[in-house]
Amino acid sequence: MYRLPGTLLLHVVVGLYLLATATAAFGEETAVAQDSAETGADEGAFVWAPVPLLQPALGGGAVLVGMYFYPHEAGMPANITGAAAGYTSTDSYIVAAGHDHHFDGNRWRFQGAAGYAKFNLNFSGVGGGASQSLSYSIEGTFVEPELWRKFSHGWSVGLGAQFLDAEVSFDDGEPGDPILDQIIDEALDLK
Repeated sequence: MYRLPGTLLLHVVVGLYLLATATAAFGEETAVAQDSAETGADEGAFVWAPVPLLQPALGGGAVLVGMYFYPHEAGMPANITGAAAGYTSTDSYIVAAGHDHHFDGNRWRFQGAAGYAKFNLNFSGVGGGASQSLSYSIEGTFVEPELWRKFSHGWSVGLGAQFLDAEVSFDDGEPGDPILDQIIDEALDLK
């Protein structure tokens, strides 16, 4: 049976989420807090960067990422709010925002991201030969919140959820296209 790479949207979104909410891993928080204290980063700071993107499936483009690092207490990692927007030559785009927050003496951590994306893609190498390709789009909304509790001896326990509501649509193929005839519409709902 023919399967679409429906998780492509999730992989791209997770990559942008990690970029938009870039922060130290839970185990490296002490080093981040120490670096902040040494550099005098007790004031908030805004950082932005354009990130070039060249990927065969999505084409060429750029993602603009902006992050605000909130003022924080000594010994605590910075709280960060980030946003990202990207566009590529295949008319694919994404807008996303995320937040990383530490509270209650760094015993609790909240991370979350949400966004909307549309990716216009070509899937090649199906059917009778490698020269055939199938043009399709994945468009949808995602939300991913997580809440972590830190315990002694380096243990952490967390709870998270992922929501993805996406539609997969195909460009009109030729009548009687053997590839499109094999695709079942019900299998394309990614809720």
